[in-house]
Amino acid sequence: MSTKISDLPVAASVALSDIAPVVIVSGPTTKRATFTVIRTALMPVALASEVSGTLPAANGGTGITALGTGVATFLGTPSGANLASALTTALPDTKGGTGLTALGTGVATWLGTPSSANLAAAVTGETGSGALMFGTSPTIKTDFTVRNPGDTFGYVITPAAIAADRTLTLPLLAGNDTLVTEAFAQTLTNKTIAGASNTLSVRIANDVTGLGTGVATFLATPSGANLASALTTALPDTKGGTGLTALGTGVATWLGTPSGANLASALTTALPDTKGGTGLTSLGTGVATWLGTPSGANLASALTTALPETKGGTGLTALGSGVATALGTFSSANIKTACTDETGSGGALVFATSPTIDAPTLSGLPVLSGNSASTSNNAKGTAVDVNPVNVQTTDATVTTLDSFTIASNSAVVVSWLVTAIKSDSSQAAAYSVTACFRNAAGTAAQVGTSTTTIIGESDSVWDATIDNSTTTIRLRITGKAATTIQWTSILTRLTVIP
Repeated sequence: MSTKISDLPVAASVALSDIAPVVIVSGPTTKRATFTVIRTALMPVALASEVSGTLPAANGGTGITALGTGVATFLGTPSGANLASALTTALPDTKGGTGLTALGTGVATWLGTPSSANLAAAVTGETGSGALMFGTSPTIKTDFTVRNPGDTFGYVITPAAIAADRTLTLPLLAGNDTLVTEAFAQTLTNKTIAGASNTLSVRIANDVTGLGTGVATFLATPSGANLASALTTALPDTKGGTGLTALGTGVATWLGTPSGANLASALTTALPDTKGGTGLTSLGTGVATWLGTPSGANLASALTTALPETKGGTGLTALGSGVATALGTFSSANIKTACTDETGSGGALVFATSPTIDAPTLSGLPVLSGNSASTSNNAKGTAVDVNPVNVQTTDATVTTLDSFTIASNSAVVVSWLVTAIKSDSSQAAAYSVTACFRNAAGTAAQVGTSTTTIIGESDSVWDATIDNSTTTIRLRITGKAATTIQWTSILTRLTVIP
């Protein structure tokens, strides 16, 4: 009978004497085995108490007989402090350490809080101050210095006072180039300078070549003598010169002192009137006096005939009686005195618009301005017939067809005869409208009521009435909505004064 390993008793510990011989079945072969045979089959490497030597790393051991000082402690409690106690040298940077036994001043602070300020405190030998700068769009405050490779000199670059953000765009360079500065002597190539927005300071003698003899001297000192030395021919009059190599006798004197006497000495003939002169070698009697003192008396002495009206004069040798007085004081009274065939009396000259005429005597039937009229009168009354006036209406809005102003301190009876016709001649109307008004010292009022007599009327909506607006007496008409009507009236009025 055979015994399987799984049939072995389970206990906390088993003595060798407690294990009976067992039979190991290996394929078709069955043999008797002792504990040593079983242990060798199941555990080929003996434990420390059973074997000599060390458990190699290939079998999960260390291959050493003893751990270094502190290693067992670190393996049991793997803290940084225990690792530091176990290590005998620094962990090199090739294995994730630093290879250092101590960090520089401030480095640990920066590693814990990696700010620009902590980095600046940890770094030695730095230049500048402030924030850590990276390659894309950094901001540099105040100035910065660019030094030569030998660190002997440097350019200090300082921005001027800045009032607002500005963008400096560097051009795309096709090759190596040199930055041009304001005061440094440099040569510009392939540049176009806009003259309208730039001022060039050019040293003629040093910077311009190819000038004619004397030109540089003239440009540096632009005197007449230097210009004369530089010119090879006379400057033509088309360019501001004279085109002459010499001036006539006395011309230089006159140009230097342009007096009448010097001009007279320089002229060989009289200056014609086409050139601002007179073309004369002598003036008529009294003309020089009048030119010197152009008074009326001196002009009269110089003139041999009357100045014609076509030249601004009168063509007369004497004015009519009173005309000079009227011209000097152009009043109605002086005009009346000067006139020899006037009619009527009184002091005021009458004009066309709204004149006041005191009891005129009219001959025939005069035509007056404004609405044409015929007038008759006596000392206290005036009768006026005014020719027709016309107005067109297209709606029912009350419209003024005719009007006049009543004279102050008067009474008037007015009568308008009104006729109207529709645009297609299908309707018509005729009215006689009469009213009385008075004006007392500028205040007008109607006396009684107006009377409108309908002579004929196709549409009762049409109407004609009389009213007044202050001192204006008005004929008012009313048409019809959406209807075109042509209106015509004639006025007869009789006015009386106290």
